[in-house]
Amino acid sequence: GRPRRMVGSGGSGVSLPDYSLAWHLRLVVGELLQLRTPTADDGVHRAYLAQLETCARWHELAAAATALPATPLEEATALQQALERLPPPDEPTQEVLRVLDLAPLDDPAPLTPDAEALGSRWLVGHPHDPHRLLALLHAASAQRAHAQHRPSGVVRHFLT
Repeated sequence: GRPRRMVGSGGSGVSLPDYSLAWHLRLVVGELLQLRTPTADDGVHRAYLAQLETCARWHELAAAATALPATPLEEATALQQALERLPPPDEPTQEVLRVLDLAPLDDPAPLTPDAEALGSRWLVGHPHDPHRLLALLHAASAQRAHAQHRPSGVVRHFLT
């Protein structure tokens, strides 16, 4: 038989099954054939998210976590859970976060450049809803600030 597609994991010598093709095909072909809409519990979806997390593919993980039809609460929860396990690669250090938290509470809370780039790329495919991912990113950032015991960061992200 044909060998399975594999992805590397950063030079560790470990190869993992590649679920990207199966995941994308399920979305596209499933829609064309009017198959049941995939859910977050589908095995291929969970495996693809795990693959992206293992390979530290932050942008792709956030996009895939919010790609399936879901309520805003389900989508926000999926993105928050992904960000809790795999923070943005350019998240500021604790020292920088302490300085940012000194700003007045009504100042807009900053997102990392990677989070802003993700938001810009997401807008290309979702022009009808320009604030949805931005709101999700701020909600996820507020959740991270809460886990880091930074109450002013929580308030600023929710006010933004």
